[in-house]
Amino acid sequence: MKIYAIGDVHGRADLLDALLAHFRNGSSSTSKPYRVIFLGDIIDRGLRSLEAMDLVIKTLRDVPGSKLLRGNHEDFVLQFIDNPFNRDYDLMNWMCNGGVATALSYGVTPATDWHGLKQMIPEMLAALEAYPSHVAAMRNADHLIVDQGHVFVHAGLRPEVSLKRQSLHDMMTIRSDFLESNYDFGLPVVHGHTVTSSRRPEIHNYRIALDTGAEETGHLTAVVIEDDTVQSFIRTSVSLSEAIEIGDVVPEDLRSNELLEEPSAIHLMKLHGPKSSACSF
Repeated sequence: MKIYAIGDVHGRADLLDALLAHFRNGSSSTSKPYRVIFLGDIIDRGLRSLEAMDLVIKTLRDVPGSKLLRGNHEDFVLQFIDNPFNRDYDLMNWMCNGGVATALSYGVTPATDWHGLKQMIPEMLAALEAYPSHVAAMRNADHLIVDQGHVFVHAGLRPEVSLKRQSLHDMMTIRSDFLESNYDFGLPVVHGHTVTSSRRPEIHNYRIALDTGAEETGHLTAVVIEDDTVQSFIRTSVSLSEAIEIGDVVPEDLRSNELLEEPSAIHLMKLHGPKSSACSF
């Protein structure tokens, strides 16, 4: 069965809606089932975070086998809810890391000072309580998925630590220790969390990076995996005419030549140039 793994959405419900529609249409035309893995960070930074969560929940309900991974931004929400003795700090931390956009999307006016932050706490809690399915999806999200010959995780993995011993904190937040290593976990690791330097999907020796900075660049990217093989990369983007363009995108291939023939090297079909079509939503 085909897997579509989607990088960090960060409130770009417009791009996500177009991408999910593209998956549905492809499945309908071929009569082949599929499932979706969301790599986390569905919310924050983008002003349509609530709508983005609605789309994720609809997909989890309607597309069997689909999964959500918990990103550090979903974790900000849960820390705020679950820690009544430190809610002012947790809310401030969340708001300072892109939560202002999410608050606005849930109809809450963000605080501008410490006094306002105290007043904002019950309003934000009530707003989240009004969407129990959103909180439940974040709470029930996976931290790591092994499927179709790949490991899916939000941020990455700690080198030289087995998959079973990875910490939740690392899987949601790790950066340089993972990104700058050349450690082979036995299976290619598909991740988001850190925006790629090229702003395109990137293939490294033992990992595939899918965070293309949707909230800033207007590019939301997914990888297509079937039969343990990377088939293609798909991107939705906003054109100059403000239509959503959907098409294949060629990744930045940063693999070392000497590693391409190793058994655990990332296996992918020959990727062709991008083919896109514009549609308005």
